[in-house]
Amino acid sequence: PEPMDLVEEIRELINKNKRQFIYSRVFPKVEVEQGQAWILSDRKWNELMLEQIISNGIKYSKTEGVAKNLYFHIKQHNNYVELTIKDEGIGIPEYDLKKIFEPFFTGENGRKGYSSSGIGLYFCKEVANCLGHKLELTSTEGVGTQVRITYLAKL
Repeated sequence: PEPMDLVEEIRELINKNKRQFIYSRVFPKVEVEQGQAWILSDRKWNELMLEQIISNGIKYSKTEGVAKNLYFHIKQHNNYVELTIKDEGIGIPEYDLKKIFEPFFTGENGRKGYSSSGIGLYFCKEVANCLGHKLELTSTEGVGTQVRITYLAKL
């Protein structure tokens, strides 16, 4: 792991995905309690994990004619940093929530015309576990999904 500023990482990922945000009429909102939030992680694997979560947030929030937001909330604690990514999408049915981190599980939403392989969230959970991060997901059908990643800030 190496130290990196999570705020800067999020801003770079938003910029990297700006066309997808604009095309889908999903707008990023970054909420940071402090100017910087230093975490310990692997830059490449963390970026891949966050890109998957951002992509899901955009894909499942996209609706015709209605603009939505994708919120990034970064909160600094003593020994850790908490990143919450919250969308205003279709949400995940309660009966699918217990299986979302299983490989190849697509759930009801994945079978409704959203292109889904069932690998994305499984990949994110595996990467988070390998990097020593805690990944949690909550969702309410028709309201949206919230992903929380807890990073170490100090050893």
